[in-house]
Amino acid sequence: MTRPAPVVTRPYISGDAAALRRLLDGYVATWYPPGQTWGEADRHLLATAPAGHLPPDGQTLLAWRGGTAVGCLLLRRDTVRAQVGELRKLYVVRDARRAGAGSSLISRMVAEAMMLGLVELELLVADSRPAAVAAYRSAGFHPAGDQAGPDGYTRMVHHL
Repeated sequence: MTRPAPVVTRPYISGDAAALRRLLDGYVATWYPPGQTWGEADRHLLATAPAGHLPPDGQTLLAWRGGTAVGCLLLRRDTVRAQVGELRKLYVVRDARRAGAGSSLISRMVAEAMMLGLVELELLVADSRPAAVAAYRSAGFHPAGDQAGPDGYTRMVHHL
């Protein structure tokens, strides 16, 4: 039995546009059933990504396995708190889950955030996604006790 190719995580390049679009479409399909409307912020992000999520304002990472993009994670710098970044849209395709792609994306993004001069990362994670909560915890994120997220979500922070 052959082992799957290792997961390699790297920053977005212009030739990755179609792969990023496919991953973000997968994200939408996971979170929003057909016919359900989604928020204006998500609609704008998905229409314009990776704009606003590239250096120096952020970063977009893709995880690759055997030449196929299997995951993505976006970071944007807060427009008011310039040393704070928000992680957004962690997504890994189903057949690459539990293979280290999510953890690889998170740990690489923490390093990228430090290179951008950020001192804190924050995110909202759905309470219905215990694997994502565990991945963020193992990367050093913790619940922001004094800043609860909206119902069904936990706000997490990581001080770099």
